[in-house]
Amino acid sequence: MDLPQLKMRRRCLRNLPSLSLPEGYTARAMRSGEEMVWAALLNSVGDLGEWTKERVDENLRGPIPPDHVFFIASRDADEPVATACIVLHHDEDETEAEVGWVAVRPDHQGRRLGYWVCLSVLHEIQKMNYDRTYLHTDDFRLPALKTYLNLGFEPDCWHESHNERWDKIRSHLG
Repeated sequence: MDLPQLKMRRRCLRNLPSLSLPEGYTARAMRSGEEMVWAALLNSVGDLGEWTKERVDENLRGPIPPDHVFFIASRDADEPVATACIVLHHDEDETEAEVGWVAVRPDHQGRRLGYWVCLSVLHEIQKMNYDRTYLHTDDFRLPALKTYLNLGFEPDCWHESHNERWDKIRSHLG
């Protein structure tokens, strides 16, 4: 049986930490012409599915406008090395903002860039006047889970499997 992804919520966006990137990096939105750079970055982690030109185009025409894709870029080459985006979900009652498609290129992992790119997105969601947000993730993404917990996200245990899965995750994270 395929289990549903884990869901995490940040119920308040007030009092976000300031964005203070490590030396050598800058935060910015995706620029026109960087669509396949985004795809390559997402593909580099190996566990977010295959991002083809068609998939990128479909997402950028649909739930993820290009100005909702954010990068952490190396300052010297202005090369994107981490990404996250804002996905807006509309229903008849409200619109919710999701933090989505978080990736850090393997040769830049271990520098907390996932934290910084997610924090950059959280600041942007706050500027858009949303007071809360959520994300989906997987059990095996332990460094990402630790990052999300450090950013103030909390487990949203909506499925019968979630409590047990979170217990295992907590034991792995200490």
